[in-house]
Amino acid sequence: MQPAQLTQVAARLAAQRRKPSDLDELRKALERCTTAHQAADLDAFADADVDFHLAIAAASHNPVLLDLYRGMSEAVRDTVRRDHCMERAVLGSDTTHQDLYEAIEAGDAAGAATIALAILNEQERDL
Repeated sequence: MQPAQLTQVAARLAAQRRKPSDLDELRKALERCTTAHQAADLDAFADADVDFHLAIAAASHNPVLLDLYRGMSEAVRDTVRRDHCMERAVLGSDTTHQDLYEAIEAGDAAGAATIALAILNEQERDL
């Protein structure tokens, strides 16, 4: 499975299977992203971003997806650092993570998958 497919499947399943505790973990990770970018702490921002994506995989309630995401976490962390994700968040030009959270919260599986792919496409454009 390609990373784009993996991301879409995780987002789709998270929207279908999430529990209130999963939404709490997603919210906490987003809040940590906000705190980190307000403090201009790139490492903390990258860690929170990775935790957000791990929380999506956990919310899918699919142990294989979660293991795959854990295995990719360092690569994701490096990508977040390299691709100026924090700067886009600070400028308010990137709301995709909040949009993804809202789609998952609403149980919108198709919307969550589409937004997850948009996040990957944005990162790809920045490479």
